[in-house]
Amino acid sequence: RTPTDQSMSSSSDSAQDGRVRWMVNATLWTPTQEAFEAALSGLQEEERTRVMRFYFERDRKRALIGRLLLRHLCAKVLRCAQADVRLARTAEGKPFLCNTIPVEFGLPNFNFNLSHHGDWVVVASEPLLLVGCDVSERRMSGRERPVDAMLQELQSCFTSGEWERISTESDDDGKLEQFCRHWTLKESFIKAIGQGLGFELQQADFFVPERTSTGHSPSALRTPPSHLDKVHLIRTDTRVRLRGALAPQWHFEEHNIDRWHAAAVALGPPPAAIPSFRKTLPLYRAGSSVDVCSPLSRSPSHRPDESLRGSSADGAQQEKARERAAAGVYDYEAEYDPASVSCFVELQVNDLLSGV
Repeated sequence: RTPTDQSMSSSSDSAQDGRVRWMVNATLWTPTQEAFEAALSGLQEEERTRVMRFYFERDRKRALIGRLLLRHLCAKVLRCAQADVRLARTAEGKPFLCNTIPVEFGLPNFNFNLSHHGDWVVVASEPLLLVGCDVSERRMSGRERPVDAMLQELQSCFTSGEWERISTESDDDGKLEQFCRHWTLKESFIKAIGQGLGFELQQADFFVPERTSTGHSPSALRTPPSHLDKVHLIRTDTRVRLRGALAPQWHFEEHNIDRWHAAAVALGPPPAAIPSFRKTLPLYRAGSSVDVCSPLSRSPSHRPDESLRGSSADGAQQEKARERAAAGVYDYEAEYDPASVSCFVELQVNDLLSGV
């Protein structure tokens, strides 16, 4: 079955292992003012304020969907009501979960990242590795400026090799495709470490493998080229140099969301997070005196239930995670398995509102 055919029950089950790739098409939600305000009321006060800061309605809608998506995800992971989810932000603006996740859930370093652009809002999460994601629209409809002029202003963000791949494309569509791919890779990386705008983008030099006549790397294709308009994973073989040194511990997923949108997901070792973000991670909060946020007081109805454990494979994975947590030893490189990488699953806004 295709990713968009998967049921909400399977999506919810997958959230309990802490690893998701979800997306929502914001253009499909056309709420009345009353419905918008009702959805907004389910957020924390700080979240509501941030949503309403956007001037354009389309931006407010995407921002609201993003916050609902995060709360839906965290509630599924915690196995609690969305009202019990508490989110906060680092000084750099990166959201994180305040609630304490029980050790027996086997999610030693649950973290997530959100992005929205164009038609789509996307979220990615991981149980151990750092995760960052970014989505970008690669069409120029309605813009008056030439593509070359727009890209030229951003040349300083790219290394010489990256810029050569972007600028030497034969047409505007090719240049926009290469620009968006490199841009989402850079954004996903800096969001994974929690850096934000303070990172010098040229310090991350991405190597995008040579393309075939289909425009994609044959070693990384997960679906036939005839399905390029459907949601699928393009490649997992892109690598990065950081300050000139190859960084093999970092892994990247490049996703084809639809014909006009591309997304990237970055995965890396938790020690790479900047200090302000690192102290919010469960791996570093455990046993620490640092109180970054008040933990959730869990009622008996929110305790682990064997009926929520998922499949036997999920149970084995969680047991392995619990053993690693008890030992305090993690092999971050072994944690990444390209064969287990999945495509983004499409959810609807009504799915997100069901727990509000």
